[in-house]
Amino acid sequence: MIRVALADDHAMVRQGVRMMLETDGSIEVVGEASDGMQAVSLVKSAHPDIILLDISMGAGENGLVACKDIVRDFPQTKVIMLTMFNEPAYLRFSLADGASGFLLKTASQSELLEAIHQVAQGNIYVQDSISASLSETGESEPAAFDADVHRLTARELEVLLLLAKGYTNKEIAEQAFLSVKTVEAHRAHIYAKLGFKSRADLVSFAIRQKLLAL
Repeated sequence: MIRVALADDHAMVRQGVRMMLETDGSIEVVGEASDGMQAVSLVKSAHPDIILLDISMGAGENGLVACKDIVRDFPQTKVIMLTMFNEPAYLRFSLADGASGFLLKTASQSELLEAIHQVAQGNIYVQDSISASLSETGESEPAAFDADVHRLTARELEVLLLLAKGYTNKEIAEQAFLSVKTVEAHRAHIYAKLGFKSRADLVSFAIRQKLLAL
């Protein structure tokens, strides 16, 4: 039996995923969490074989931070990221932090079940459509980040991507469930860490690092 936990801030999403998983008699759902901090606590208490983690979970700790903590502290639990973010940066960051799988929430039931079985067997699973998009850009696999990118926290990476897409501080605050002042602080930290002088520097960096799907 493969013991699976779910972490997503939307109860309806968790319910839908649970229903799909319960069609497979070899999978048992052992718990649910609504943010990253709860996800780590759930892994500690329930000891699942696999946890499905969303990346952005409202005002709570995000999935990228939780992934890093779980991989470090509970290596017996494998992490599969299940997200709406179809950006190379999130795939690359997740795999660099030790995730064993990466799927979009638009994945089919068969893809989700296949991912769980592959990861349970010790394999790495990346959704076919994501692998195809990497191939179209000339990447047979997710390339490594420059050292500078690893200086960013998961939240700073999220803010950097939104800034690179042209969002204002207010729009980022609304999307990331942060205050405008907190977004401004993250922006200042990003500029200081990476030596940016302008948004143009930031966009150029994001493109050079293949952080955006262009």
